[in-house]
Amino acid sequence: MSAPGPAAVIVLAAGEGTRMKSPVPKTLHRVCGQTMLGHCLAAAAELAPDRLIVVVGHDAERVAAHAREQVPSALIVMQDHLGGTGHAVRVVLEAVGTISGTVVVTYADTPLLTGPSSSTRTPRRTSARSTRSTRACTPSTATCSPTR
Repeated sequence: MSAPGPAAVIVLAAGEGTRMKSPVPKTLHRVCGQTMLGHCLAAAAELAPDRLIVVVGHDAERVAAHAREQVPSALIVMQDHLGGTGHAVRVVLEAVGTISGTVVVTYADTPLLTGPSSSTRTPRRTSARSTRSTRACTPSTATCSPTR
């Protein structure tokens, strides 16, 4: 029997991505054949959260539409003022109320994030230590393979 998923996964996708010098929102840039947001949402969905929440801000309509295409049940929360990570989480809590249980907060511009079904799965730890898994991507063939 597997452990239940978290109460919520909050995906932060409000950033502007000014350093990318592109009219395309940062999280909608493609990496290995999928948008950065798409990779992140796929990994988040594998956790089977009770709620998957996407925080949007810059170019909100475009990012929200893409998030809904990827995960139709995603709850979209608008961050009017881009005030950082803590502010984004506060905006979510103001929008949805208290979330009881485990809450995972992640960034939408982390395309190499993988879910628990990947072969790089690390056992859940009860300590404050974090674990990381990565994927090696070959953009020319749009394939990704786990690394150890």
